[in-house]
Amino acid sequence: MIGDRRRFQPDIVESIGRLEEETRNNTGLTFVVAANYGGRDEIRRAVMRYAEDYKAGKVSPGAFAGPDAKVPEGELTEEGFAAYLDMADIPDPDLVIRTSGELRLSNFLIWEAAYSEIVVTDTLWPDFDRDELLRCIAEFNKRSRRFGGV
Repeated sequence: MIGDRRRFQPDIVESIGRLEEETRNNTGLTFVVAANYGGRDEIRRAVMRYAEDYKAGKVSPGAFAGPDAKVPEGELTEEGFAAYLDMADIPDPDLVIRTSGELRLSNFLIWEAAYSEIVVTDTLWPDFDRDELLRCIAEFNKRSRRFGGV
């Protein structure tokens, strides 16, 4: 689950943690539930966690770059920052499906979706079904992914 859990009752937070622990070693499909989630808030919380760790001496800028990386002193790498995001241990999505015909991310996975393919469908979420999912996947499969390259 991604999002700010602080607004949930303790028993709900405990249930979420238990479910995550029970499914931690599952393989195959990655299923993520976003509750009380906003991309800007996720980045804000990541910055706060990094600042707390930095202040406590647990990390230094560039610490996540790896031993062979050329990171100037005092620079925080993208990889280092991403380690503090909600989806730090989950791959970035290959595909983001935007329902209702809207042409915006609406504060959803604004860091993680940087190189995701986006398929927009006019179908509203309550009406989104298996056939529409298969149509979106077929559209995705026609794409040539370049991950920011030309």
